[in-house]
Amino acid sequence: MNRYISISGGLLTAMSVFFPFIKIENITLRGLSMGAAPYFFITLGITIVLIGLTDKRWLNILSFLLGLVVAAFVVKYSSDANDSGGSSQVGIWMLFIGGFSVITGAIMGMITKKRVRYSGQSHVI
Repeated sequence: MNRYISISGGLLTAMSVFFPFIKIENITLRGLSMGAAPYFFITLGITIVLIGLTDKRWLNILSFLLGLVVAAFVVKYSSDANDSGGSSQVGIWMLFIGGFSVITGAIMGMITKKRVRYSGQSHVI
């Protein structure tokens, strides 16, 4: 279950750049109009999805750190929008939900115990 939460967070992170990020007066800026940042978020989202697909416990730490990076960018972009008199749009909220999902999935992956089957018996490691 935890890997699906991280995978969905990575997909939301990658897809968020295709939606409006900031609205200032009558101007709406999409994530794609931000220079090199959209490619960073797409790469970050794909990396998170690949980490989620591998389902390794030690990669949950990396996934957690990447989720924190996404959350830091959400705080930065939201504060920049508010400072310039604008408002956050759906792209930033998708980025927030994606980062929060990645952090939640990574924490769940770090604390979840795996079950291993030995000769028909189930043991918790």
